[in-house]
Amino acid sequence: MNFNNLDINSVATLISCFLSAYFGYKTSKWSAKSPLKLHTYKKQLSLVYLPLFKEIYPYMYNEISYEQSKCLVSKFNKIVNDHFELINPNLISAFLSFEKSLHLHYVSKKEFDKICSIIDTDFENIRKSLGLPYRNLIYKCKNKEHLNKLFNIFTPDFLVYRITTFLLCLLIGLLVFIVINIVVKAINDGAFTSFETFLNYNL
Repeated sequence: MNFNNLDINSVATLISCFLSAYFGYKTSKWSAKSPLKLHTYKKQLSLVYLPLFKEIYPYMYNEISYEQSKCLVSKFNKIVNDHFELINPNLISAFLSFEKSLHLHYVSKKEFDKICSIIDTDFENIRKSLGLPYRNLIYKCKNKEHLNKLFNIFTPDFLVYRITTFLLCLLIGLLVFIVINIVVKAINDGAFTSFETFLNYNL
């Protein structure tokens, strides 16, 4: 297939393939939410992220005192002991780093902001997956419930997820487009008259 000779119809077909791949991916992802996965989301929300979010929300992305920090770490450690399997490993790592700073008798704002970002992101993603009301980016910006830097709003996990989704849809769309063009060319050229010749065409 010569990409230098794409006409308007080919471009329209290519765009249609990309859109079909994207919406097909989103539909399959939604359909793939099995009862078991939804049950896990509910457990994560009620046993881990809702209690943590309520605890951290008054101080989210703001200053937190040393005593408040110790109470937060204590609450988190109890949740880890009871429900380790339900917690994002990145959150555990962030809390360990934050707790180290407390052992040195100071509060690490950097580590605390990282904890806020992970809890915030996981909490809203789980609520969204369960069909519950959630705070979107516009709401967070309007109410200043985010970090000042744009990089910290669009966390690395968020960016990796979006980029991976885009590349996956791009690849699927391109493959569909190539297959469609091969089949159309084969039909126009009369290249196959049976299923066997169709399978062997351009392979």
